[in-house]
Amino acid sequence: DKDDAASFSTRVLPLPDVVVSQLLRLREHLQAMIPSLVLRAPLIATQISGALRGDSASTLPITFQLVERSGKVEVHAVSGSLMSKLVAEHARSFTLPGNANRHFLRSTLVDKGCPAIAVDYLLGHWRRGGEPLGRFATLDLDHYFGVLREHLQAIALEAGWRALPGLN
Repeated sequence: DKDDAASFSTRVLPLPDVVVSQLLRLREHLQAMIPSLVLRAPLIATQISGALRGDSASTLPITFQLVERSGKVEVHAVSGSLMSKLVAEHARSFTLPGNANRHFLRSTLVDKGCPAIAVDYLLGHWRRGGEPLGRFATLDLDHYFGVLREHLQAIALEAGWRALPGLN
């Protein structure tokens, strides 16, 4: 969510079980879309198939929206600015800033006693030379990965998250 072209803030993150379940349902949803796209948008169907196979040549954005214009289906990458625009159009009562999730996570993790170093790792807060995945890094990733997973799992359960189905 805050990486750059040099991958300075790239990090591996633990996912709560419900998020893994949702990603599996998203995969099923995308697979179910392919037959209906084959005739209307064969290139998009091919891109989705390639992405699902892990084809590194796939040009499909990680998050996307299908838009119909003049009888043609197009893929639009969902960026932070597009998400803000969609929220403004369709959820007018939602007035939180786009980075509210980061503030929520930081505050909740700190309140629950998660070590600050783990929170900083999760949010990508470090300076040049202090990268946790760098050549001379000393952060015990296995330990903090487990700590974060435990805390994130509890937060997801408390918040009542559940995986939602798509097409199948």
